[in-house]
Amino acid sequence: MAEKETEEYKFIDEFKRMAQEGIIREYEKKNRNRINDAPFEVKDAFDKQWVKVTGYHYYQPVTTAKPNYALHGKNITERSDPRSRKYRAIVNFTEISWQRLRRKISKKFVDLYTLNGVASETNTQRPIFQNLSVDRLKDILGVENALKITDAKEKEYGAITGSFDLSVEGYWEVIFAPAKSENDPTDVWLIWEGQCLIIKRMVEVVLPGFYLEVADNATRDHYTQTPEQGRKKIGVIQEYPYTTLREASRQEYLALKDAGDRIMREKRARDE
Repeated sequence: MAEKETEEYKFIDEFKRMAQEGIIREYEKKNRNRINDAPFEVKDAFDKQWVKVTGYHYYQPVTTAKPNYALHGKNITERSDPRSRKYRAIVNFTEISWQRLRRKISKKFVDLYTLNGVASETNTQRPIFQNLSVDRLKDILGVENALKITDAKEKEYGAITGSFDLSVEGYWEVIFAPAKSENDPTDVWLIWEGQCLIIKRMVEVVLPGFYLEVADNATRDHYTQTPEQGRKKIGVIQEYPYTTLREASRQEYLALKDAGDRIMREKRARDE
């Protein structure tokens, strides 16, 4: 037996008997670079063992149709992915602060409202909605609560207290698939409302739902070329396929973003 084949068998032996999800996930974290650099036979064996333990493939197919992925500690009825949840989560707020903005729209001045809230679970403030019309404000808060805001004509800002269950932007921990070819960008670039996030592949990261919506809609046409038929479109490829690991919190996202922003500031300082 060739020495190279012996090394491959030894590598496969390390993980082929793993039967618990926590153990194989911890192994994957420590050996991710080895797995990515391994020969096809090792990658294929690891993917098969990953399916056996977790229920889905380690190497995700390049497709716009994504299955639901398991959340740790959740049963099958509680599994969901960002797309099926419309990238939102239900959050309970104990206080909603509001600000009234006067804007001219179609030659008429109208009142628009921006809302922030204190989440009951974390006791921290987060954005809720901005530039809401009076009708939209009533849809979200209900007529009674909305009138507490709109009737305060003499005030430009204020707050109301109570218990408010609102559908707001959710957060998920995901991992982006490795680049499939030299045509794929090394990192993931997601732009939403003028702000760009640069994300490493094959690294767990917490992202807001609306950035994941951008990833889901980032596609390109896939073509083949043959002498008989010429250039022919055969499908659509998702630019940034990812696996959903679990539902996360805004605090986790902000902590990771602060760390990333600090790295970028230090890099710019070195470059200058």
